[in-house]
Amino acid sequence: MKIIDLHCDTLLKLVEENRPVEFFKRNNCWHIDLERLKASDYYLQFFAAFIETGIFPAERAMQDGYERALQMFGLFEDACVKYPDLLCKVTSVCDMEKARREEKVGGILTVEEAGILDNDLGRIDSLYEKGVRLMTLTWNIENCLGFPNSREKGIMNKGLKPFGIEAVRYMSEKKMIVDVSHLNDGGFWDAIRYSMTPVIASHSNCRALVDHPRNLTDDMLRAVGEKGGLVGLNFLPGFLGTGDKAGTLEMMIRHIRHMEEKAGVDAIALGTDFDGFHDPCEVRDAGSMRMLEEEMEKNGFSINKIEKILYRNAERFLKDSLPAQ
Repeated sequence: MKIIDLHCDTLLKLVEENRPVEFFKRNNCWHIDLERLKASDYYLQFFAAFIETGIFPAERAMQDGYERALQMFGLFEDACVKYPDLLCKVTSVCDMEKARREEKVGGILTVEEAGILDNDLGRIDSLYEKGVRLMTLTWNIENCLGFPNSREKGIMNKGLKPFGIEAVRYMSEKKMIVDVSHLNDGGFWDAIRYSMTPVIASHSNCRALVDHPRNLTDDMLRAVGEKGGLVGLNFLPGFLGTGDKAGTLEMMIRHIRHMEEKAGVDAIALGTDFDGFHDPCEVRDAGSMRMLEEEMEKNGFSINKIEKILYRNAERFLKDSLPAQ
């Protein structure tokens, strides 16, 4: 069965390790490489340019972060050239259909940390021209758009900043997907309010099951579902469970069932966060994804529901959200 994954951090690992593009072909140390994606019949993989702006000098943080994102996109383009029979860039519905027809892994570029916009809407245009089709509004620090998830109520309740509202509106005009994962609660509700298109939480779980501010409340799950958006199941163990339950298939099933109850089955997708964590997970890597499919079957999910969760919901969303060509 095919798979669409809304989030991984593999491009950052390539930069951090200074690895050549051969990483995409085979690397047993990490979660993702092309052989494992192909073995699990991946249809589309979203590749995030995750930017931790705090590692750069403060006076140049956003510019350096922006340039780091461009470096990551360059590595992805190099991989598409090196492995043209395995990997292709997807920016439109036409590209999606071609990737599926030619049985390649389609890669969709994203940005995780929209602070690199640096109060400049023109950078949305520039990133869009580079092929970026989704942007996560914040990471775990305050930026020019808004505020991150937090244990502090005062921070958690703040809304988007004026530039954040402008950016959300402009992104939805451009058909760039608005991603609310990592955002604080007040910012989430502003994104729901101001986006003219459905939003997604690319890699977030259920706060009712694990009380972590990175997870979504029941009201948030309902809001994403009602607006026609998606919630991508995050495999990071600490967002799935605690103690011996963290990172288990059992907890994945519990979160999926809760998402179905609150948001509806049509809102559920996958957002593994592969290569973004190190804690042991029962689904070890991209080559082990059949374990989740089999666990859903064991727990009584119909083939129709399993297909929706693994790829069809995301495929439908993208056909409605991406440009035709």
